Amino acid sequence: MKLARLNETLHKRERVCLTEYNGKKCVLREYYTKDIANHHVSICKELEKFGFLPRILHKEGRLVYFEFISGRDCERGDALRVASRVGEICAHINQLRKRGENKQEKLIYYAVKRLREKDFLNEELVKRLINKYNLLERKLKPKIAMDLNDVHPGNFRLNNGKVYLIDIEGIYPMYKGRAIGKAFVRWFRTKEQREKFREGYEHVASMNFATDEYLDFMYLNFLVWRLNGSLKIGKKIDEKDKEYLIRLIKK
Repeated sequence: MKLARLNETLHKRERVCLTEYNGKKCVLREYYTKDIANHHVSICKELEKFGFLPRILHKEGRLVYFEFISGRDCERGDALRVASRVGEICAHINQLRKRGENKQEKLIYYAVKRLREKDFLNEELVKRLINKYNLLERKLKPKIAMDLNDVHPGNFRLNNGKVYLIDIEGIYPMYKGRAIGKAFVRWFRTKEQREKFREGYEHVASMNFATDEYLDFMYLNFLVWRLNGSLKIGKKIDEKDKEYLIRLIKK
């Protein structure tokens, strides 16, 4: 399987379930192909020294057995407590060797097209959205980097005060800072929480690239994809997301 093709399905798996390995509870992740399994294992091995991913216990073809992280899922109320560590985790992921090809950003206009076809935005707002997105993209020239697509509480676990990332398939190439954009829209919403996140990120790397204008671009990117996804599957729209998108378009 060529890497470009691999990238189309690398975040997918056939199943994930609790089982046992050598008499201990573990998480089994079964991937569509051996190549996809190898891809995720290589990412885990590059990050294992930082101690925020479950350890790999065993791999056999398409099957990968991961350490089970006890404790509990993070909650929205943990935001201030975990923001710094989540910032560190996102920074480490941004430093990964790039694997695969980013195709999502090239498809953003299909997402915008759905917003138009579903009469979600009127024609004037659609045109302003496209113009603003194009303008910011040309001006900011965002780089493609490995990033975490889905920063939300359910993808992190707390165990004895330590934060673990369990969304292994959520790491793939996209605009650098996409994780920050989603994190700031969906989880770390206060100034104090965002400062803690930045503090953690900057323990690893500079976050100077994430200017206010750059973050607006990341927010636009995230909200277009999120709302497109809801329309695609007929899910109820979060009106706050729609209002925020319109405010960004008019800003």
